[in-house]
Amino acid sequence: MKKVLLLNSLYYPNIGGVENSIKEISKVLIEEGYSVDLICSDRNYVNTDSLKKEEYFQNINIMRYNYPYGIFGLFFQFINLLIVLIKNRKKYDYIISRDHNLTFFASFIYGFKISYIIPAVVFYQNEGGVKKYLNCVIQLLSFIMAKEIFVFSGKVGEQVKKQILCLRKTSLLRVGVDKFKFKFKAEQREKIYKELDVDKDKKIILCLGRFSEVKNFDMAIDAMNYLSDEYLLLIVGAGPELGKYKKNIVKYKLENKIKIYGATKEPEKFYAISNIFLMISRYEAFGQVLLEATAAGNKIVAFDCSESKTSVKEIFGNSSFVEYCKKYESKSLAESIIFCNDKKVINSDYDKILSSYSWQKMVNQILN
Repeated sequence: MKKVLLLNSLYYPNIGGVENSIKEISKVLIEEGYSVDLICSDRNYVNTDSLKKEEYFQNINIMRYNYPYGIFGLFFQFINLLIVLIKNRKKYDYIISRDHNLTFFASFIYGFKISYIIPAVVFYQNEGGVKKYLNCVIQLLSFIMAKEIFVFSGKVGEQVKKQILCLRKTSLLRVGVDKFKFKFKAEQREKIYKELDVDKDKKIILCLGRFSEVKNFDMAIDAMNYLSDEYLLLIVGAGPELGKYKKNIVKYKLENKIKIYGATKEPEKFYAISNIFLMISRYEAFGQVLLEATAAGNKIVAFDCSESKTSVKEIFGNSSFVEYCKKYESKSLAESIIFCNDKKVINSDYDKILSSYSWQKMVNQILN
């Protein structure tokens, strides 16, 4: 049986676009008869449960290295990662990584045979400090050491080329989406409204993802000050910005206009009852959530300005169900939400976008 090793800093129970891609890639590989191993950290951003060092979950053999918290946690994780890599010196037919740290260190153990699928270029993210500098250096080295470099958008490909002075080529990957997972009948939606305690007569706006500064959900909260009571914002996820969100909701007296939900294993339920999905990140290399919102038939509001570095325009162009906000401010965002809610869409535009994306095609491209 052929073996594949997957590498990423996080996996289940952590939820996000990168973690979802690992899950879907493994599904395809297992269906095609591959044995799949995964190395990731033991960080758990969803709950307080301690994650097992080794676990067999969803037909994946998971091996976790300890990533301590605190000022020296970043450096201790590298030592612990190397220990796990050395202990697991097996022969693999393919090694696929979604993390620069694991790509870099695994290259010393397994050789320069790693296919690196880049989730984001660290240099262009807004976080600063010593940690960002170190990550920039390691990612730059991972670009050089990887066997192949894959990106989800041409924009990210250009960013990589600038980082390595065009010394390496990148290959464009089309990420996948399960189109049927996000289709719901009217009676199913009725049940979801009740389950989530949401008024079905409201115009539902959705923010879904990790509660981190880069996602910019705080601007969505502020935008609700400029929207009428007929709008309701759902914020779904988990992360360090939760306290800030709750504080601002109370500060602006928006308790009746915003609902916060924890990280979910069933994001499709939230898409099912939403009218508008917000992609307002400061930086987003691709954004799996965009395809999920498209599959669910949501309208999308996104920024088209220098302060927001995303690939939305590249992916969707002038699709009728997408509205671009030209100013990076809360009031303009609110105005774009109103305009998007009222605009008519061409239903075939959804199918045009989705027809280009398949997990099976993506995996075949990596292996070939």
